[in-house]
Amino acid sequence: MSFCPRGHEIRSGAQFCPEHGAPLFHECPSCGTYWRTGPIGYFGRGPANFCATCGQPGPWVSREDRVLWLKDRLDTDLDEATALELRELLDRLAAMDRMTIARPPRGRS
Repeated sequence: MSFCPRGHEIRSGAQFCPEHGAPLFHECPSCGTYWRTGPIGYFGRGPANFCATCGQPGPWVSREDRVLWLKDRLDTDLDEATALELRELLDRLAAMDRMTIARPPRGRS
């Protein structure tokens, strides 16, 4: 089973997504393990959002979820001041996304 970088499953032996023309993958590009599927909604299944082995996000993961993923990784080998600074920058990015969604684009007059 292969996956399109836009987040859907392709069961045929195709090399490219028939909807988007994107090259398909079945392994994590970071660690090389098989990319697992997971539940979607009540009865569906699809590619998991993150690699179960190394935690790498799939290419379809939203910007908001990527920001959260990055924040979760700040507690590794960084000194406290650097981690705090990066956390504040990620909070600003998340706030910018919320402002963009809340404020619709202006039309031309």
